[in-house]
Amino acid sequence: MTSRSVAIVDKAVYFIFSQIVNRWHVFEDRNTKEDALRKRYTPHAPLILARLKELFTGSDPAKQLGAAICLTRLGDRDAGRFLINRIVAGDRAQTRLDVLQVAGYTESEEIVPVLLEFLRGEDIWFAITAAQTLGRIGSKSAVDGLLWVVGSREIKSTEDVMLMEASTDALAQIGDPRAIQTLLKAAGPKDRMQEHLRAAPIQALGHFPGEESLAAIVAGISSHYRQVREAAIEALGTRGDSVSVEWLIKILSREEPSLVSMAVAALGRIGDRRAVSAIVPLLQQKDDRLRYSAQAALMQIGDSSALPALREALNAPANKNDFFFLEAIRKTIESLEGR
Repeated sequence: MTSRSVAIVDKAVYFIFSQIVNRWHVFEDRNTKEDALRKRYTPHAPLILARLKELFTGSDPAKQLGAAICLTRLGDRDAGRFLINRIVAGDRAQTRLDVLQVAGYTESEEIVPVLLEFLRGEDIWFAITAAQTLGRIGSKSAVDGLLWVVGSREIKSTEDVMLMEASTDALAQIGDPRAIQTLLKAAGPKDRMQEHLRAAPIQALGHFPGEESLAAIVAGISSHYRQVREAAIEALGTRGDSVSVEWLIKILSREEPSLVSMAVAALGRIGDRRAVSAIVPLLQQKDDRLRYSAQAALMQIGDSSALPALREALNAPANKNDFFFLEAIRKTIESLEGR
């Protein structure tokens, strides 16, 4: 087996089970729970892959399409080409949502014009899927269409909000600086009923450096709407620069455990040692989220200056009955000690 085939089989172990559940026209097994399917099929990933290839080259159109969807997601070029041809040359009215979504894994610019048609079309679910797929492809030729959705398309329903969020996420993935001004405007102050619309643009701005982006993100921290505050924390974690670390450390003094936990997790991902002294007091908090997030972040940062606080946490009253937390602390100590 070639190294490429081995890589595809490895991906199959982690992915194919959800496809078995969703593609019931390929594997008719809708009444079994996903965990059971995962346990059943994990040892047989190579056989599943071989069966998918057999279905893909077979004569049953429905099974061929289902197999192509699975194989394209796993990186099979022939299956990807099959889906691209189906989208580009096929009847738009016959295009399926799942085909449109998975085609993004081909990263083919060829399907971008078709996706832009769906983005501006009347079917909102196809528009949402098109936006998600454009982000996955990462095409700069899609930026203008996505900016139109974020900056000009009227929002009348929950689905319209979902389309705006999918489009801002796509712009973040593409990373074209042309998006900054539109995102800044969308992230700006709103009346109380529209405040939630700031969340997605603020989170997307985390992918764009600069003082303007940072100012818009920081402004979101004081929003009355929880989702906006969470988006600002995620954006700071994405930026990961020195100033973002300082703002995340400030958030640790807030009284909202869930937001503090998010900020701790972001600091752990960034790995800046300046955060250690602000994180270690959380090891003895009563709130489980704070204690566990603090332990995980200290493990990620990997600074031995946290060892005294970690050893103290082993005997803290708040932790004495939490076996799993104590075991996690011991593993962190061992890691920081180099054992």
